[in-house]
Amino acid sequence: MSEEPQANSAMQHPEALPLPELSVDVRTFDLEEIFLWLGRHKKSGRVEFCFESSEKQAYLHNGEVVFACSNQSVDRLGECLLRAGVIQLEQLREAERCYKPPARFGRVLVERGFLTPRELWNGVKYQVEEIVRSLFSYPGGRLHFYEGAAQPDNVVRLSLGTSRLASEGLMRRDELAKFRALLVRGEVTLVVDPAVVPRLSPPEREITDRISEGATLEELSASLPFEEN
Repeated sequence: MSEEPQANSAMQHPEALPLPELSVDVRTFDLEEIFLWLGRHKKSGRVEFCFESSEKQAYLHNGEVVFACSNQSVDRLGECLLRAGVIQLEQLREAERCYKPPARFGRVLVERGFLTPRELWNGVKYQVEEIVRSLFSYPGGRLHFYEGAAQPDNVVRLSLGTSRLASEGLMRRDELAKFRALLVRGEVTLVVDPAVVPRLSPPEREITDRISEGATLEELSASLPFEEN
């Protein structure tokens, strides 16, 4: 089982053609239509998405997503579980201290008693869904589809509908756009919870310090190395 997928390492590439069957700029070709086409025609293969430093892949079998991976730290299993409220920050930090490659990070969470095996399975499923949904929030990028038989390599094999993930991705994009608009217009004030500050990492403390100084979202975005997501 693989719970910390990284681009180009977690799964064997399908036996693909030398050139992609499909290669598009998502600013000019609707991403939802691409996923609907992949599902409708029950395509198998690898979807590659690139935008600046972000690289993400989704593997399909008969038109359904069976796995996904990413080179972005925000897409790691621990980060996904923390955002979902499945684990606490203290548990994530302890698991990170105990984790030693090439062990599976999810196994560490189970061995420490932070997750049951079933919760781990659901967590990996959520992680894969989040990676695919996140594609719809990028302002641009290029997508390539390589057709072939996607073969799992010691990973969880899921079966997730492309149409559902596309619909959820669009909803997430619209919700995020509304939230960002509120922040930019100054209708939302960022506030730091003092109770969590002692448990934050140095990069996180840097962000909370700037917020405490009254920094706006635009000022934070300009001064800190945020990943595009």
